[in-house]
Amino acid sequence: MNTIFAFDFDGTLTMRETLPELAKELGRADEFAAITKNTVAGNIPFVESFAARVAVLSAIPLTRARAIMAAIPLNDDIVAFVKERSANCVVVTGNLDLWVAPVIRRLGCAFFSSAGVVEEEGGIRITRYVDKAAVIEKLRQKGAYVVAVGDGAGDLAMLNAADFAVAYAGVHEPPAALIRIADFVAPDGRTLCRRLKEFL
Repeated sequence: MNTIFAFDFDGTLTMRETLPELAKELGRADEFAAITKNTVAGNIPFVESFAARVAVLSAIPLTRARAIMAAIPLNDDIVAFVKERSANCVVVTGNLDLWVAPVIRRLGCAFFSSAGVVEEEGGIRITRYVDKAAVIEKLRQKGAYVVAVGDGAGDLAMLNAADFAVAYAGVHEPPAALIRIADFVAPDGRTLCRRLKEFL
C-alpha cells in the first residue's frame, strides 16, 4: 500500500509559528504570540482566531508578507525527508495560500491550505478554510495509508482521521488532547524522520 505523509506547516515544518512573525511587522508580536498559543492549545476556535488575525495582518503588503514567510527557518531534517520523497508527502495547513504557497512549493510536494484573495480596496478576504480531516479522508479513499504529523489543536481532526498519528513537539509541547490520540510523540525533527522511515 502506498504511504502518504501529511505534515502540518506552522510549528511542524517551520521552526517558529508564522503569524507572530508577520505581526512583528506591525509591532504586535506579543499580542499575536498569545493568541497563537491559545489557538494551538485549543482555547480559541481556529477559524475564529485565524479570521481575526488575517484581518489585521492583511495590512502588510503581500510581497512583504511573503518575504517574511520566506525568512522563517524550516526544520532541516523534515525538509530533507519531504524533498527526498516529495511524491509521497503533502502539506496540510490552515494558513493562507497567499502567504505560504511560495515557501511550500520549494519543497516540491502537493499542499492543501486555506485560500484568500487580495481585495481591490486592500486587505485579504478568506475564500476557503481547509478541512484537514477531509483532506486525509480523500487521500485514504485513493488507497493511501496516511501518516499525519501535527503540533496543535488545529491538527486534532487530521490526526484522528489518519491511519497513524504523530504529535510533534519540536517547537512547543503539543496540547494534551493531541498527545492522547497520537500513536507516537516526536520530540524533534530527527526522531520524527527516523520514525517515519519505518513506513517506507
